[in-house]
Amino acid sequence: MKRRIFIAILLPEELRIKLAGFQEVLGQFNLRWIKPENLHFTLAFIGWTEEDKIITIKEILKNIAQKNPPFLLRLIKIILGPNEKYPRMLWAIGEKEEMLEKIWQEIRKKLKESQIFVDERHPLKVHLTLARARGGELFGKKIDQQIDLNFLVKEIAIVESHLTPRGAEYQILERFLLKS
Repeated sequence: MKRRIFIAILLPEELRIKLAGFQEVLGQFNLRWIKPENLHFTLAFIGWTEEDKIITIKEILKNIAQKNPPFLLRLIKIILGPNEKYPRMLWAIGEKEEMLEKIWQEIRKKLKESQIFVDERHPLKVHLTLARARGGELFGKKIDQQIDLNFLVKEIAIVESHLTPRGAEYQILERFLLKS
C-alpha cells in the first residue's frame, strides 16, 4: 500500500498559537487558514511511497537525527508565496540556519542514494504556509510583515498526508529526536 508522505519539522504548541494569531491581523483577506495543529516546515516532500521505502526513510532519518544537535530556528517575516507575481499563499519565512541546511542536504543525499525521489529543482526555502488563497484573492497585494519568533528544533518527523475535501490532514508516522 502506498502512502503520501513528507519529512517535516514540527512546531511547538506555543509557536503554533502565536502564528495562528496572525489570522486576526490579516483577516481582511479571504484565505483558507491552515489549522494550527497542521503548521510545519517541509524538509522534503516525497509523495506516494511504498511501505518498504517508508521503512528505509525512517532508518535514514533516525541516523541523521542521531548525528545532529538541536538548533534554533528564527521566523523573521510574513510574505506572499511562492512569488510576488502569482501569490497563492501566505508564508512565514525563517532565517537560513547552518544546521538546518546541513540536515536538509543530508536528507536529500541519503534519499537519492536509496533511489527515493525527492524534488531537486528548488533550493531550500525556509518557510511554512499559514494560509492559501481562494482564487486570485492575493493578486496585486503586498504583505511584508516583520516578525521575530524563534524555537528550538529538537526533532524531525515523517508525516503522512491525507487529502480530504476540507484540506490535508496529517498523521505523524514517527518522530526522530536530534542528538542531545
